Amino acid sequence: MKVKKLVIDIKSLKEVLQNVAKTIKDIEQGKSVRPQPETINFVSLEAARNFFTPKRIELLTLIHHQEPRSIYELAKMANRHLKNVQDDVAILVRVGLIGLEKKKESRGRNVPKVDYDKLDIRFRIAV
Repeated sequence: MKVKKLVIDIKSLKEVLQNVAKTIKDIEQGKSVRPQPETINFVSLEAARNFFTPKRIELLTLIHHQEPRSIYELAKMANRHLKNVQDDVAILVRVGLIGLEKKKESRGRNVPKVDYDKLDIRFRIAV
C-alpha cells in the first residue's frame, strides 16, 4: 500500500515568507538544508477546510477507484459540469494530490491519476 504524506501548515503569509527567506539565506551560506515533507500552507484553518471540499475528496476517490480515462469521463462519473471538474483537477494537480498522464493516442487526452492508496494528512498550526 502506497501512502502519500502531506503536511498542512496553518500560518500567516508573513511567517511563510520568513521561512522562505531563512532557507534561502541558509543555502547562500552553504548550510545543509533538510528537505521538507510535502506541505501546503494556509493562512487559517478555515482556508484549509475550504480547500478540502467534499467534491474534491470525491474526485480523489473516483480517480483512485474508478480510474477514469479522461477528465470528461471523471465529470460524468461525478455528475458535475466539466468546467468545474477541470478547475478542481487543476487545483489538485497544482498541490500534487493527483497527476495527469497525457495520452497521445487519444487526441492528447489527459488521464487523471492517483498513485497512492492512502493519504496521511497532518496539520501543523503555528502559534
